Amino acid sequence: MINDYKISYTHEKQALQIHYNNVGSNHIEVCDVDSNLGDI
Repeated sequence: MINDYKISYTHEKQALQIHYNNVGSNHIEVCDVDSNLGDI
């Protein structure tokens, strides 16, 4: 279960990086906050 979470988290980060490249740095900060809230 933990490994599945880490794998999906890594994939999410890769997707966010692609999104960052496409949209720019202003929007990605919001996405990072949402991701960090999920880690708590």
